[in-house]
Amino acid sequence: MSTAIASSLDKALSLLFAFADPEEDQRVLTVSGLAERSGMDKAQVSRSLATFAKYGLVERLGPRRGYQLGWAVVHMASRALLAQTISSTYPRLAQLAAEIEETVYISVRDGSQQRALAVFEPDRMLYVQIRTGRPEPLIGTASGYGLLVRSDEQEVRAVYDSIARRDRAQVGSWSTVWRQLREIAEQGYAVVTDPGGEHVTSAAVPIFDVGNYADRVYATVAVSAPEGRFEAQRELIIKGLQGIAGHANDFLQGQQDPRG
Repeated sequence: MSTAIASSLDKALSLLFAFADPEEDQRVLTVSGLAERSGMDKAQVSRSLATFAKYGLVERLGPRRGYQLGWAVVHMASRALLAQTISSTYPRLAQLAAEIEETVYISVRDGSQQRALAVFEPDRMLYVQIRTGRPEPLIGTASGYGLLVRSDEQEVRAVYDSIARRDRAQVGSWSTVWRQLREIAEQGYAVVTDPGGEHVTSAAVPIFDVGNYADRVYATVAVSAPEGRFEAQRELIIKGLQGIAGHANDFLQGQQDPRG
């Protein structure tokens, strides 16, 4: 990037950050006011604000009323908060993996699939392997059901149909899937034993989104273990996952620091 381009970008971004200046009482700023404080000419300021408005970073209130921050900034701030919250759960996930000596992971939705963002494996010879970033189905898995727990029937049916078209035996009947999902929503967590004969049981607890997306699930924290070992410490596993998810949910709602 040339020095001239970098300088222009720096000046343009300074305009955006002016709206968040803690010493600035006004939340609506004019082209003239921004030009004065930045040292840029009015034409430069107008062009920069027009570009920001195009992407929703600022909103023009009228020909002479000036600009205010746009909803895109709120959206990005919400995503940043969620990303920080998710990463802050990693030490707790690692601690739970060491405590129960089973595989612990955190997953997010990717369309009609899910992907594990981070996996914490136990220090033992035999354990369930979960691959980071590998696409997995939402239907028929504990973490998948956790991610769908606040989705409406139409959305879940669309996900179900996309999988059933490829392999109906994998997902079972629609009525069974929808009934299971309603039961999971009521109890607040999902427990699913692999129907494929591998005798793996998984549990998952959702982390709920915030702000304009408060009716959605942002991620799930989960444990997968051989069925017998899972049942031997079922209560401890579910309680541990609920503690991690609850801590993250409280932080997202502004109640506490996720590292505490």
